[in-house]
Amino acid sequence: MKKGGGKTKGGNWEREICRTLTEWVTGKREPVIFWRSSGSGAQFTQTKGKGSRMAADLVAVDKRGSFLTDRFCIEAKHYKAVSFKGLLTGRSGIIKWWGQVEADAGKVGRIPCLIFKINYYPPYLMMRIETFAALENVVGRYEKYVIQWDYKVICLLHEFLDWCQPSDLELLKKEKE
Repeated sequence: MKKGGGKTKGGNWEREICRTLTEWVTGKREPVIFWRSSGSGAQFTQTKGKGSRMAADLVAVDKRGSFLTDRFCIEAKHYKAVSFKGLLTGRSGIIKWWGQVEADAGKVGRIPCLIFKINYYPPYLMMRIETFAALENVVGRYEKYVIQWDYKVICLLHEFLDWCQPSDLELLKKEKE
C-alpha cells in the first residue's frame, strides 16, 4: 500500500458504514444521516475527551440518526489481516480497537460498538455481551452465528442489521442513565 493509503482506506470504510447505517434507518443510502466525526475522532483523542462529546468515528448529521449516536460510541476500522495468534496473545488490532472504543464510550456515557472489516471478508460488529442480551430481550433470539469472546459478541454486520430494527435500539438505555 502506498504511504498514506491506510488513511484513505479507513476514511472510505467509515463513509461506507455511514451509508449502510443511513440505509438501515431510512431505506435509502442518500442523503446520509450519519457521517464521519470531525477528524474522525481525532479531536476527542487530542483533548483526551475533556469537554468533547465527539467520541468515536461516526456522528449523526440528521436528527433521525441521533437515537443511535446518542446511545452508541461507534468505531469503524478496516484492516488488511488479523492473525489468529494475535487474538490468542492479545496483540491483535481488534483487541486494541475494542480497548479504544470502550475507553472512549466510558468517557461519554455511551455503549461501545466496533464495526470492522478485514480484507476479503464481510463486515463484522462487536459489542458487549450484556448489550447483545438486552437486544435479544427486545427483538427475540438471534438465530445467526455469533462468536462469544470474553465479554463480547462478534457477528456479521448485515445479519445483525437484518435482525435488529432502529426502533429496537431506541429501547436501549444509554450507559449512565
